[in-house]
Amino acid sequence: MINLTGPRTLKIMNNKHIKKKAKQHRQYQNVRRHIDPDSVENIHKCSKPRKNVFDGNKTFMVLMMMILISVMLMTAVIWQQSQKAEKHEAENNLSADTQPVAAHPDTPFAAEAEAKKRHPSTREPESSGMDEYMQDQDEDTRNKQDISGHRSDEADQNGLAAQQEPRETQRSVPSQNNNLNDLGDLSENTPESPWPDGFSLENISIELEQRMRSGGSLTVDTPVALSDLAYLQILYADFDGQTQTGEMVVHQKLAEEVLDIFTEIFKAGFPIESMRLIDDFGADDYASMAANNSYAFCTRPILGSLTGYSKHSYGIAIDINPMQNPYSRDGALLPEGSEPYADRETIRPGMIVPGTIVYDAFTRRGWTWGGYWNSLKDYHHFEKDLSEMRHD
Repeated sequence: MINLTGPRTLKIMNNKHIKKKAKQHRQYQNVRRHIDPDSVENIHKCSKPRKNVFDGNKTFMVLMMMILISVMLMTAVIWQQSQKAEKHEAENNLSADTQPVAAHPDTPFAAEAEAKKRHPSTREPESSGMDEYMQDQDEDTRNKQDISGHRSDEADQNGLAAQQEPRETQRSVPSQNNNLNDLGDLSENTPESPWPDGFSLENISIELEQRMRSGGSLTVDTPVALSDLAYLQILYADFDGQTQTGEMVVHQKLAEEVLDIFTEIFKAGFPIESMRLIDDFGADDYASMAANNSYAFCTRPILGSLTGYSKHSYGIAIDINPMQNPYSRDGALLPEGSEPYADRETIRPGMIVPGTIVYDAFTRRGWTWGGYWNSLKDYHHFEKDLSEMRHD
């Protein structure tokens, strides 16, 4: 029988107890290592690494920045396109407002309007009409002379009434001195008119200006000042030999010379069909030619051209009897009905050829005749450059 109370027995029992306790402690520690994520030894085995909260925010911020930049670029592109569109529209409106008058659609030359850009052929040779006009605006603006065709009423400081004479035979006297006492008797200082009764020249009156604007010869695009134009009354013989009174508007610098020319023509009995302002025909050159009308001033482009002013726009060109002296180009004639006068060898009344009184009266004073042009013939047309005039 075993003695359970002996010392050896007690020692063995104590060792077993200690081993059991140690075993239990080791098991406890093992369990603790598995469930405790903060254990130093198993921190990488028992727990997952925490995510950085700033990683997602960075991606979001980059995405938003890209979207913002894209929106800004699209806005800039749209704004630039709108600016270009507005500029293009403004240019189109401006070109539409300044588009010159094209040729009459019912004329033989209307189809050539667009072809003018490729093959320029003009009724009147292109020349520096505006340049010539501007060169002659120097000394003449100092003392504008009243060319009204009759003497202006003047009185001296003593209250003497001025002597009145018919407007057709008397031209005004430009005053270079404001002291009327120094003028003396006006009848002694005023020369006689060099033209017969019925010939006169005047400044453009308010009534005449309104007539020209309503008729269409005077427009906002007229390249000459209204004060540089003069109104003429001219006697002429018609084809029945009867004396008629015509009217014409020309440049003021040519006014007296034009009266001298038509005085010669009238005395020679050269027949003229009509001499009216082109405003009576709605400022339509084709209608005026069809009526065989003679005229000078009208604001219009060169016949058959889309650009450029005719010399008529400056009052330095005159057309006479277009029916007997037609406009000819490439076998076509204007006006309609002028075909019999394409033959320039058989001289008939009203025709202008070298040696006739009309041709001599104009060319002797330095005017250019359209019958000598090469690309076309304009037998009824005369023009003069102001730069060729002498200024005494």
